[in-house]
Amino acid sequence: MSDLSMHVREYVEAEVSPVDVDRLVERLYATDEPVVTRASRQPHRLRTAIAVATMTILAVGGLFLLGGRGRSTDPAVTSTPPSPTTSLPASPALDLFQWQSAELPGGLASILEFDGSYVAHLVTADGYPSDAASWLVTSIDGLNWAPLLEQPQWAGHGQGLGVYPHGGSLWTATVVHDGGPEITVERLDTVGLGWFPVRVEGSQPSSIRDVWFVAGEAGVLLFAIDETGEPFLWVLERGALRPVEGGPLSALPFAAGEGDWPISGDGLVYRAEMIATERGFLVVLAADDAADLPAALYSNDGRLWASIADMPDLWLTAHSLGAHRGRLMSFGEGGLYRSIDDGLRWTRVETDRDIAAMSITAGPLGWIVPDGQAGIFWDGPTDLLISADGEHWDVALEDVPVVHGMLVTDDAVVFGASRGGWGPVTYEVWIGRPTG
Repeated sequence: MSDLSMHVREYVEAEVSPVDVDRLVERLYATDEPVVTRASRQPHRLRTAIAVATMTILAVGGLFLLGGRGRSTDPAVTSTPPSPTTSLPASPALDLFQWQSAELPGGLASILEFDGSYVAHLVTADGYPSDAASWLVTSIDGLNWAPLLEQPQWAGHGQGLGVYPHGGSLWTATVVHDGGPEITVERLDTVGLGWFPVRVEGSQPSSIRDVWFVAGEAGVLLFAIDETGEPFLWVLERGALRPVEGGPLSALPFAAGEGDWPISGDGLVYRAEMIATERGFLVVLAADDAADLPAALYSNDGRLWASIADMPDLWLTAHSLGAHRGRLMSFGEGGLYRSIDDGLRWTRVETDRDIAAMSITAGPLGWIVPDGQAGIFWDGPTDLLISADGEHWDVALEDVPVVHGMLVTDDAVVFGASRGGWGPVTYEVWIGRPTG
């Protein structure tokens, strides 16, 4: 074990013991669900390969967000208006949703609700408006979309690091390469007032190997690793992103390297995934087999972190983790896993049907999964499944094209789709509402 690995272990054992995790669980939730025992770290390598390959496909055409040529025509409704919405029964069936679709000039990378409308991150290879690689669009009905009145600084020439809601505002970030990398953060409070820059205090890395920007109910976090393996962490406090010094994250021995495939050595962390949960932040670590390190870290404020020793090997890729009211689900080695305490403890879910999927989304209407969409070169079609509990699943929509950018609200399911495989690609948006 290296000196640095020993330092991390000593720090975690001294500052965050397993008892602390139990107390955190007892304070936030009441549950008797047993903890998943993690058999080995080896599947992390497969998960890392899938994660990197999936994001590569997203950038050049598969799940086909950027591939081919998107159409620049106005979206057109292709079916009749939906009936008045009603509440969805616990076990939904195919005929309980009425679906509409429309064409889009690009692929929906992500979608959320903000200020009474849908806001989506649209990605295209064509440019809409002119010279745009990606931008934000908005819609009232989920079918007719227009560019958001104010665009973040990355619109038209970049894709940003994601768009997230927090505290009634939209948050986004990007890396600006102008004489050296600089991470910038912006906030939109109200449509019509424009994006405000958010101050990132302290020193920034002179090179960037990887960077995460996440936001949720618990706050806003920015995390970066430079090419030497040095980590940088910021948390939102009093209107600015302020650096976090010390702690388990700062002491982790990250591998040095460039891009998505850093050169790794014994006992080093070669990849991490950071996710905003309902009430905190979860960092899952992919380390060498020789690493004597926590499997994951959890924090409900971004500053104090608890180690999680037992974690299933989850496939943490785009849209791979569904979260709703403190309950999380994600697919991984062995099937579907569930946490009822915001990601601190996990159990395997016994489903009533075989499901091949890598992504899952949750909301008031239930859990949504594109069944069959499990391979990085898969080009559809699939069945869209819905469940109230993760155990019993029904078909909500049959023969769906490639699915991405899913959203589940209290009265609708909205997702982006694409057709065309490796040839010319057309993009669509689908919206389904429960019927009476």
